[in-house]
Amino acid sequence: MGVTMRGAWDEFVRRSGLPIRDEAALIADAIAPEMARYGELIQSPGGAPIGLMVRGDGEGFTDRAERLMRAWEMPEGAIAAYRALAEWLDHTNGFLKLEWHPTRDVDGYGRLIAYYFRRRPPVGEVVDYLGGQGVAPEILARVVEFADLLEKRSIHFVAAAMRPGRELRHKLYFSQYLTPERAGAVETRLDEAMARFGVGSASRDLLAYHHRKLAPPERTSTLFASVSFTVAAMVPGLKLDYPEVAPETAAALLPETERSGAEAEMRGLCAVVGLDRLSYLGVTLHPDRPPGLKYYADVMGTEETR
Repeated sequence: MGVTMRGAWDEFVRRSGLPIRDEAALIADAIAPEMARYGELIQSPGGAPIGLMVRGDGEGFTDRAERLMRAWEMPEGAIAAYRALAEWLDHTNGFLKLEWHPTRDVDGYGRLIAYYFRRRPPVGEVVDYLGGQGVAPEILARVVEFADLLEKRSIHFVAAAMRPGRELRHKLYFSQYLTPERAGAVETRLDEAMARFGVGSASRDLLAYHHRKLAPPERTSTLFASVSFTVAAMVPGLKLDYPEVAPETAAALLPETERSGAEAEMRGLCAVVGLDRLSYLGVTLHPDRPPGLKYYADVMGTEETR
């Protein structure tokens, strides 16, 4: 019998050492039907945060996601925003991500929930919708600018992330289809987007050096570029999600002293789900500090996630 998401999740939590095994089991029970069809494990350098993501459809899935948000004491406004978006997008092709983050709280960790809808709506429709939800016009103009830079008329994922006591952070993901013929044009677009959206020069140089290792130009694949914002402010920088990245290639983005440990972490994560490389590597690019990495690993044999 092959790897199951539930078995992989239980082992992943055990290996993490975080004191969340009981809570993690209850979460898995709440989303068991979705875990049986698709699952993704999530980790960052240093072993945390850790998390999981599932895909679901229908109002029943929305209801269960909302119950988890309330159990984790997410802000009422953020929960209402999730419900409104789910209804606008017909409760279809929804993804739910749950993460545990180290903090100085009594428990030693905090919680984050993010949601994503893969519906590919036109940019103009999403801008109109978010404007109706209170997002400032100047922020929406920047969204349109980002889409234009990437030559996209639709948004692959409409998403947001919430944490207790914090403002909802909207996230929009745009796909970039990579082929040998398109690779150069994609690089040019991404370089311009990084420059225009506040990525520091050191990070731009780092990505310029590593991009073709992360996304070999001879390979056909899809990467994602995303921006984040609240109702009143852009989050400086952007995020790139690269598919099918080998651990040693991902670790090369880190300072030399951190590479061997991170590579071992990634290999351990991949081993839990029976892979030899990450399903996706998330690279968050900032104005004034080194990139942040996040590792994603799908359970072998499950449906494609993005």
